[in-house]
Amino acid sequence: MVRKVLIVGAVLGLCTAAALAAGDRDTYGKLTARDASATLSRAPELNAAPDKTSDAQTRALLSCPAGSLYSQPAEDGTGNWGAATSELALPDGDSYEVIENVPATPGSVTGLRWWGIYAFNNGTSWSQCTPTTVDFNFKIRVYVDEVCTISQVCEYTATVTGTTTGNNYGGYPLYVFNYTFPTACAFNDNTMWVSIQAQSNPNCWFLWAYTEDQTPGDNYSLVRYNGELFFNEYDPSICVLGTANPNLRGSCCNENLGLCADNVLLTDCVGADDRFDATKTCAQLTTACGQIPGACCAANGNCTEKPKGQCNAPGDRWYGVCTTCTPNPCCNVDCPPGYTAEGEPNCADGYTDNYNGGCNSTPEVFSTITCTSTICGKSGTYLVGTSQRRDTDWYKLILTTAQTVNATLVAEFPANLLIVTKGQAGCSDSFVVASAQGDCAAFIDLSACLPPGEYYVFVGPRDFTGVPCGSEYTLEMTGCSPCTPPTGACCVNGVCVATNTEVACTKLAGVWIQGQTCPAYSCACAANGNVWMNGEPEYVTALSAERHLAASHPSDAACLRWRGEPVIRPG
Repeated sequence: MVRKVLIVGAVLGLCTAAALAAGDRDTYGKLTARDASATLSRAPELNAAPDKTSDAQTRALLSCPAGSLYSQPAEDGTGNWGAATSELALPDGDSYEVIENVPATPGSVTGLRWWGIYAFNNGTSWSQCTPTTVDFNFKIRVYVDEVCTISQVCEYTATVTGTTTGNNYGGYPLYVFNYTFPTACAFNDNTMWVSIQAQSNPNCWFLWAYTEDQTPGDNYSLVRYNGELFFNEYDPSICVLGTANPNLRGSCCNENLGLCADNVLLTDCVGADDRFDATKTCAQLTTACGQIPGACCAANGNCTEKPKGQCNAPGDRWYGVCTTCTPNPCCNVDCPPGYTAEGEPNCADGYTDNYNGGCNSTPEVFSTITCTSTICGKSGTYLVGTSQRRDTDWYKLILTTAQTVNATLVAEFPANLLIVTKGQAGCSDSFVVASAQGDCAAFIDLSACLPPGEYYVFVGPRDFTGVPCGSEYTLEMTGCSPCTPPTGACCVNGVCVATNTEVACTKLAGVWIQGQTCPAYSCACAANGNVWMNGEPEYVTALSAERHLAASHPSDAACLRWRGEPVIRPG
């Protein structure tokens, strides 16, 4: 089989997507030699450069034996380097098994070469340790792809004494290991998986040396953490020795098309949607061709698991075989090329937003945008003391002429998109002139014809809890076009003071009635926060009243037709 599944924006293996979907990849964030803080009590990785800023010229590779079926040697330590813990038992009881995928011609494996270092992490920092004989006890496993998982075909337990190479990863000596299998391991697939896991010493850990952005690697491997599979974006160093069987034949199923053929050369069944099985005919496949379920995202963001052929309603998106709805991939938002990063740090409990918290910050602070800006932002909910807070992002937009402003928001969380006008006193009397909201991954569109002035485009979670900090969104200002804002009567304390736009009326603390004009319009029952009858405040007896307030402002004030009862304001 070949790796091909798209889930949460990352290419995963056909064999592992179901297990991986339930995991939290961030748990396996890298440690650097300069920063040993970790989200776990024990950090799984150590490397020289957390950012992939160096190019291939700064990296020098070691070598694999001649004739290797697969060659992915370690770096020599002169440039960027990295190593990941692969130990059966750490002091806190955690277990890590790093597993590398090896795309190779099927046949049999007779031996391996790999590289690694030894170190210990006390929860706050890394330190060197000197391995003894017990630290060279390893369990070596070979797996092959199965439907939505991997299946072990061989296992070896051996003492493989490492030899120092003379190279160092920082201050850590680099060891090379060579092991010849006592019995060859046969595999009948074009992808196998190999794990190297130390077995003995919880106080001196084996860290498997890895590379990134190096051919033939694919920045893709697995780690089995306490029994559950996750994926990582690096390639453990490995050389595979053995013999090839390029003439292997079997059934070949194209999962995308649901078509299967027998007696196909494996070398002809390597497409992105192909599933090869050397041991079964098409009729014998445990899961029929085209029937492996995957995450199907509906237009409304709901996710169900079904085969591709059933994910065919208008707006449906299918994420691939073995993908799951936990977590919901429909809520994933990737930053498109060319978008500008918001630049705000991720929120956290106790966070103070002094970046672009707008009217929610002291002092007020805004990012700036134009009618054509495209932004990739992050948000979330968090605690300040015992109070629930939202990371709200405010973008200042200046209009020099009347324009219809158009914006689209897509977020990984239920979100609000607002356009707020600056008040006469700034934030204290600002006013929402347009609003929209939607669920995760929904296209939240907003459009408003606005007079010249200063406005704030607001993006934030709809709720005050349940949104992890760092949740992403995209804001696309889809252009502005000239317009003529509608006008109406502006009532201030029961007096029709001007015929103007809603924005202008709001700045007068008035109630705006679209399509009416002053002084002809009677403001008998229109006021901001009060109900008026013939110029008198609420609860004053009057003979009759008209309900004049526009439907767009039912909560600001209301005037009910009266027949001998006092006028009341709806709650």
